This record gives sequence, C-alpha cells and structure tokens, in this order.
Amino acid sequence: MNDVQGRCPACGSTSLFLGSGGYVTCARLECPEPDAASSLLERPEVTSQAPRRSRRDDWMGVVRLLGALAAVSWLIVIVATIAWAGGDSEAVEGVVAFSMAGALLTWGAFSIWRGERG
Repeated sequence: MNDVQGRCPACGSTSLFLGSGGYVTCARLECPEPDAASSLLERPEVTSQAPRRSRRDDWMGVVRLLGALAAVSWLIVIVATIAWAGGDSEAVEGVVAFSMAGALLTWGAFSIWRGERG
C-alpha cells in the first residue's frame, strides 16, 4: 500500500493511500466518503485554479497583528512603570496611554478571534 501525504477532505484523517487504479482513498472504515480526495482531484476547476484564501484566514492575520501590537504596548507599559517607579514623573503618561492601547488592542484581537471561531 502506497501512503499519500495530506488529509482526507471527508473525515480529516491522515490515512490516505493510493488505491487500485491510482485513486487516492481514505483507509478509515468510519470515513463517510473514502473517495473524497479523488473526487476533488477529478474536478476540472480544482486543477485549473490556485487555492483561495478563506475569509477566516484573512481575519486570523488581523488577529495576529493586533495581538503583536498589544504585546508591544504591554511591554512599553512595563518599561514606563519601571521608569515611573524610579522617579520619572512624566512616565505616568506613557503608562496610561499604552495601558489603554494595550487593552483596546487585546480586546479587538479577542473579539475578532471569538467571532471567527464559531
């Protein structure tokens, strides 16, 4: 039996193999459509088009960016708090501003992530 890399489109299993006649088939008995991979490969529009990014992929990129910006904001809050504790009276403005920015960026990333998950 020749194993095939990838996942079965019907059940998500990694148990694909090259079956008789060269058809990619899922080996799991519980799979609802063992020939799903071959069916997809036989569709002419699949072979003629590049894979498309989903809307979810686009939004997850935004979530990662917001998360990174939030992390940077929280690091600046830590540095400004240390400076403030060391006697720099102007550092309190940085603490307040970047605390608000970090909170808003964290909230935005979480809200988008939660909305796109379900």
